[in-house]
Amino acid sequence: MAAAPPSPFLAIPASEWVCASDLAFAIFDSYPVSPGHVLVITKRVVPTFFECFGEEQSALMDLVGEVKRLLDKRLDPKPDGYNVGFNCGDAAGQTVPHVHVHVIPRYSGDMPDPRGGVRHVIPAKGNYLAGPGAASQKAPRLSLTTGPERPLWHRLADRLPGASEIDLLASFVQPSGLDLVREALFRALTAGAKVRLLVGDYLGITSPAALRQLLGWIELAGPAFDARLAELENLRGVPASFHPKAWRIADASGGIVVVGSSNLSRAALETGVEWDLVGEMKPTMANPDRRDIAACPAEQKRLSRCRDPPHPRSLRKQGMTPSPTITNRQRQVLSKHWQPRPCRQNDASTRSRSSTSRRTLLIEERYLKGYHND
Repeated sequence: MAAAPPSPFLAIPASEWVCASDLAFAIFDSYPVSPGHVLVITKRVVPTFFECFGEEQSALMDLVGEVKRLLDKRLDPKPDGYNVGFNCGDAAGQTVPHVHVHVIPRYSGDMPDPRGGVRHVIPAKGNYLAGPGAASQKAPRLSLTTGPERPLWHRLADRLPGASEIDLLASFVQPSGLDLVREALFRALTAGAKVRLLVGDYLGITSPAALRQLLGWIELAGPAFDARLAELENLRGVPASFHPKAWRIADASGGIVVVGSSNLSRAALETGVEWDLVGEMKPTMANPDRRDIAACPAEQKRLSRCRDPPHPRSLRKQGMTPSPTITNRQRQVLSKHWQPRPCRQNDASTRSRSSTSRRTLLIEERYLKGYHND
């Protein structure tokens, strides 16, 4: 009999285990469905649950109970329920041929109608109590985050790494916000996600340091990451303010949309008093067919009247060092440790404009001169 293939779970050091027994161990899922999502795994590489020895099956279930007790004690807020189960075979969706049991905390309001639970592995047959067409007729339920007891970041942190598309609109950005979301955003980018970020210069609150950091992210991540600055004086109609805040995170389950008061700062997302409404998206809503705005001049003109930003090649002149081609593994490392070099504030090249690219971030001369404190 051929030896079992190496398991990625065995590469995880024991110091990162949640708990363990003689025959099994538990880890946090790298792409959690909800905060606290844990995998319980056999120490011996066994493809499926039904191929385990009886002692191993018992060890898995015993450790599931221990994980549940630990999560109830450590998670805040405490979960309102749990889904527990495993995938067995390709047809059931198993992707790692090493048996692992999912322990997924559930929270009231985390989906519009949770009835049916694990039956939703085949969505059309999940909620047999709702009746034909009830799911499509029922309006999606919104949940409210208020912070700091129920901050928005707790809802975002578990959705960002597994997202396929991330759109963020904020009136201002601070370095503390970028530090908070950086690891999750770059995990998503490494997995193939596309990220779009639009911030404004309203009241001069956006930090120059944050804009320089975004320039570095653009150069590091390439076309998958698009960040832009909306200048009030160049927007259509010259509005008196620019105060929107919204998120759209699309993933395999559909995704979420968020509107509320939180800008891109740690205080807004984690420690301050804010309000945000979070709504679940259906899969058909998460990835709509969209026109290519870059290929549609009329749409591009309607959305933005900003002047052309600098071309990526001009970053070197601005004091940024363009990154060479990197591997996915290098990108994973960089996403945790990389920080941009600061721009030289008085470099005359920062005032240059190129007509060849609208992808990179527009940084106005007054920001680089630092006319207000970060």
